[in-house]
Amino acid sequence: MLERSTRTVRAGFLFSCVSALLVPATAGAFSGGNHKEITDKVTASYGFGPQSAGKVWAGNAHADESPLDVDKASCTVKMPSGEWFKAEAHFDDETFSAGAARLRAKFDLVVSSLGKCKKDTALEGLGRAFHGIQDFFSHSNFVVIMPNAKVDLLHLNDPTPAERAQKVDCATGKGPLTSGYYNYTEAEVDNNLSDRLIVPGNRCMHGDLAKDTAGDKPGVALHNVAKQRAGAESAAFLERIKARLKKEYPKTHTLLWGFLTKDNADACQCQFAVHSAFQTQKVVERRVAINWGNGKAYFFKGDKYIRYDLKTEKPDPGYPAPIAGNWKGLWPSGIDAALKWGNVAYFFKGGQYAKWDIAKDAMVAGYPKPVNASTWPGLWTSGIDAAVDWGNGKAYFFKGSQYLRYDIATEKPDPGYPSKFSAQSWPGLCTNGIDGVVNWGNGKAYFFKGDQYFRYDINADKADPGYPQPVNAASWPGLQ
Repeated sequence: MLERSTRTVRAGFLFSCVSALLVPATAGAFSGGNHKEITDKVTASYGFGPQSAGKVWAGNAHADESPLDVDKASCTVKMPSGEWFKAEAHFDDETFSAGAARLRAKFDLVVSSLGKCKKDTALEGLGRAFHGIQDFFSHSNFVVIMPNAKVDLLHLNDPTPAERAQKVDCATGKGPLTSGYYNYTEAEVDNNLSDRLIVPGNRCMHGDLAKDTAGDKPGVALHNVAKQRAGAESAAFLERIKARLKKEYPKTHTLLWGFLTKDNADACQCQFAVHSAFQTQKVVERRVAINWGNGKAYFFKGDKYIRYDLKTEKPDPGYPAPIAGNWKGLWPSGIDAALKWGNVAYFFKGGQYAKWDIAKDAMVAGYPKPVNASTWPGLWTSGIDAAVDWGNGKAYFFKGSQYLRYDIATEKPDPGYPSKFSAQSWPGLCTNGIDGVVNWGNGKAYFFKGDQYFRYDINADKADPGYPQPVNAASWPGLQ
């Protein structure tokens, strides 16, 4: 048996608008809007919002797109990842095991994407999975030989040698389990888009077995059976996803399901739910960070500290080291926050603060002092979680679900503060509070929460894509 396959396209074909006319825009599977009818019915029954349901349908349609279909006006590829030439995407040419493997991959993609709060990727994968599920019943003789039998489409096998030796009646579809062989045009074959199809003598062409429309043989009855089974198995695929989410995310599976189905789902709320490190507002030992302004940054945690080199992005030799004995006069452990302010650094713990002379590398006489209306007008008198100099004449203080913008020149908060710390006020920071923050001095600031961190673009005023990420040996070598 010679299956159709994607071939290396000769140079120039992909970028030729004229040649693109050789490629059909969509396949004929469940034509007449049947794929959309089935998909819309299933997503509606599971409470998908209109926008979310529309993206599932778009993924379904993309499986029928050619990766070489070019928009003639712009001469650009419409759907580079279209699966028109992949037999397994449609269960054509008896590609049962390959089609099942594809569905397992789509299943894993949907679940893993939800775990990363990538909704659009999950919806696209779901739609493409639906297409393969629906094509199995449209393109095979399954509903002819066993219309009411259970089937696990994620674990199918190709016909055995004994089954291949049996003849399929192309007029009725009776015989061993099979699917139709799809033959591309001569132009497509000549342009190396597909191998020339050789159909075994005891097998049938796609047009003989397909139940894409009510007019296809063996008629409307089996067409309707195929649609009913296609809808039922699409729904069963969603049930599998719900079960896997419940198993992998026992505490947050309901939120993740809502994130998939609701149009107004909040990615930050999703990330907050998935990352267990964000569930606790306080940590036993917070990570306090401060840029010292000389190419070094200091990180304090518990009774230890690390001097970090900004250029090499790793600790200097000999660290971590104890705070006691190295920072005379400073608390030996449990620092809450630190802030560089001009030529001095301020450290906070509980209801007190300390002032450190950076040039003299020593505590200023008379400190620590209490945080109050006289020393820090408008600032919380205790429980500060983090502080940072933003580099624009402003400093930010954070406490739980609030933050405060402090004017360095006037030494008091700007009007309207404190304000709510949220993904709206700090776009992309998906957490209920932070443990530490440091301005790296290169346009980026790093926010820490538990064992996760965000990289924040100061000029764009939002977190960079792809965050939060774990604090580990790869992302922050040597950081405790």
